[in-house]
Amino acid sequence: MTKLTNLQNEAKKISLSVHEKVVMRAQIFGLPAATPSYVVSHFHFFSIRFAPAMAALLIVMLGGGTAYAAQGALPGDFLYTVKVGVNEPVRQVLAVGAEAKATFHANVAQTRLEEAEELVAEGRLTMSSSEQIETSLDSHLLRVEEITAELEEGEQYDVAVEVEAELESALLAHGSILATLGEESADEETKERSTRLASRLASRSSARVSADTAATMALKISAPALEDGALMATDATSSLEGDATTLSMQADVEVPASSTEESEGSRYAADQLKEKVQEAIDGAQSAFDALKRSLEATTSARVEAQFKTLTAQMEKGEALYAAGSYGAARTTFSAVLGDTAALNAYLYAEKRFSRNL
Repeated sequence: MTKLTNLQNEAKKISLSVHEKVVMRAQIFGLPAATPSYVVSHFHFFSIRFAPAMAALLIVMLGGGTAYAAQGALPGDFLYTVKVGVNEPVRQVLAVGAEAKATFHANVAQTRLEEAEELVAEGRLTMSSSEQIETSLDSHLLRVEEITAELEEGEQYDVAVEVEAELESALLAHGSILATLGEESADEETKERSTRLASRLASRSSARVSADTAATMALKISAPALEDGALMATDATSSLEGDATTLSMQADVEVPASSTEESEGSRYAADQLKEKVQEAIDGAQSAFDALKRSLEATTSARVEAQFKTLTAQMEKGEALYAAGSYGAARTTFSAVLGDTAALNAYLYAEKRFSRNL
């Protein structure tokens, strides 16, 4: 209760100018601003220490129910402006640290694709809504690339590889989902726009193959104590079975007998990633358990087979970790994280559309 009181007191100290209120109303409700656009609003540059108070203030101004309801809004819906103009900026401000910021932008990018999938399923992915989604998608993907580049410059190769592996796998899965939903759509414009977006995602994935290879080598460089034979290139392949696309990223790693012990930092990074991956797998398992009764037998069998593959890969990573090859273990765990992200995207789509994707 004390923390809530302090938060309320901080919120009371913040006030918006007349211009700032006009601009906020215009952004939320799509109204023309009554003051010239060249007037600078300091609201956009408030200190990070006021972020929690500002978040509370915005929620109070909008009403908690409005902010919550906006989360499910789609392009063209009345509350969509609240979702992208208020909710997401508040979440962005509260994302502190490079990894948190990269994760935020990666999550919003996936949210844009989930919105596209909803519109495709409803047969109303128009040129306007598609362009709106793609513009936002490109913006957030660019921010992820910029932040991961900064992480690499700071020699945080492992974090950059993890973020990119998880995102790229999810994007490839969303591309497959969009393609499948688009093929089933009776609306020609929806079919055309979904096919275009799915093709863009596929092209982007192909273009990043060399970048992924470079990232794998960067991860190797970040663990200099690991001998040359300890880290093999990660092999990312996708296999098409019937109507379902399964992304399989496998890291086959050999541990030399003379492998030396790596730094405590590498061990800690591997340990943290292992925990993160296990949480992701557990989450996917829970989602599958909840959906299993509604899935076709062939789909359930494929998902169960994927879980077995993930378990086998985790065991490889844990063996490397136990042997002290923490860099190689991180590479394996990153591959599993990517596979799990793709699986989660499919399971979430199954829950929403019940299409046996």
